[in-house]
Amino acid sequence: MQAHRLKREIVATVLSNDIVNRGGPVLMHRLKEASAAEAPALARAYTIALHAFSIDKLADRINALDNKVPAAIQVKMHAKLAMHLMRQTLWFHRHAPASEAIGDVIAPYAAGLAKLRGTFSTLVTEAEGKSIEAMIGELCAAGVPDDLADDIAVLPAVGATPDIVRLSVETGKPVDLVAGAYFAAARTIGVDRLRLSAERMNLPEHWDRLAVRRLIDDLFVHQRELAARALRKADAGGDRAAGNEVVVAWAEAHREQVDRVSTLVTDLERSGTFTVARLTLAASQIRDLLAN
Repeated sequence: MQAHRLKREIVATVLSNDIVNRGGPVLMHRLKEASAAEAPALARAYTIALHAFSIDKLADRINALDNKVPAAIQVKMHAKLAMHLMRQTLWFHRHAPASEAIGDVIAPYAAGLAKLRGTFSTLVTEAEGKSIEAMIGELCAAGVPDDLADDIAVLPAVGATPDIVRLSVETGKPVDLVAGAYFAAARTIGVDRLRLSAERMNLPEHWDRLAVRRLIDDLFVHQRELAARALRKADAGGDRAAGNEVVVAWAEAHREQVDRVSTLVTDLERSGTFTVARLTLAASQIRDLLAN
């Protein structure tokens, strides 16, 4: 009994150190704040995210650039990786059954990522694609190898993998078909543009930053819901192009409401600096669209 308890304490200590090393001393605090969950449940979700996305290997590749690229560039890449890890930890905390073995949870998501790897740059929307290209250009100009620059820049898109895999299981549709529908949904209701605007907001107030993170989470929920609705009308098989087509068909059937949302998002973009209030208004308009 005592040996078992000691082993658990050692594992907990190693895991705690790993969380601090990868995300800094405030990562667990931010995870608790965003989820209202306790540390053990979050540590479990963190472990799943870490291994499902092979984040440790990606971090090692960044560290291998010591004295080869500016330290500031390495810090920036690690910050992108930490943000990705935080998002995925929260996702797995909310959606991975606590009763299921960690290895069993990891397996389907790792397999889904392996299947989609290398395709994300062709799936993302135009706005997201420009952001990815800009990041790749910045990193490569600093001496980061092309493959690593691509892997870091595409992390926001790769972060969609859990939603895509979950939708594939729920709908019984192929991962490729679901991926096409998922990213088409972002284009259809302007979620991609809103997310990018939200991520670029410079908010000194802590509570504003927390509110924006919650709103970004809501946008992902809306995107997933639209894709799910469209996929219910899709054939059993299909590829990414077919996934896009079923979302286009859904949008045509709801053209008036979709145009209303699109007009609002465009007006907000043209009206100047994005604010929490403007983002809240846009998110609520999308929610109303999907409530019908």
